[in-house]
Amino acid sequence: MPVMMMVYGIHQPRYVPDASVIKYYHGLGLQNEIYRLKDYTESNRKQFQYVGHSMPDMLLFNSNGQLITFEIDCSNNLDSIASLSRKDIDSMKVVEKTLREFISDTYVINGNGDKVGTLDQRPLYVVKFAEFAGRLNKENVPKLVERLSGREDVQFIVLNMDYSRDN
Repeated sequence: MPVMMMVYGIHQPRYVPDASVIKYYHGLGLQNEIYRLKDYTESNRKQFQYVGHSMPDMLLFNSNGQLITFEIDCSNNLDSIASLSRKDIDSMKVVEKTLREFISDTYVINGNGDKVGTLDQRPLYVVKFAEFAGRLNKENVPKLVERLSGREDVQFIVLNMDYSRDN
């Protein structure tokens, strides 16, 4: 694993200021608004356990604003999750967290500051990225954003998972 971490530029999560996240995100060739978790640190990350910790990754909320669960195995990947139909998304198993709770846990670090407040009855993808994920971001996140940008039946936002506050 240490060799693979070195090859892909993966390192331990750490605090990254908003300005650095924006610069890194633009370096990936992306321009969308970036969401971050409020006061996200090593010591309180269990509070945000519902967002997971693997990078890159996605969260998916159904048309009713409920977080759904899905598992990625060798027969599917993030790309296949990004192409789920609205009907498939709305029929998947849900967990306790809602979009409203997720949005209250986040802030927007660029753009006009408007958050996604309601779902307008479309599923919402949350594409996660982090500086600590290294090359995995460059190989996956821009493709996912491009794929989701072309869909009219869903919405998406991008969430940075680097720590947003120093311990």
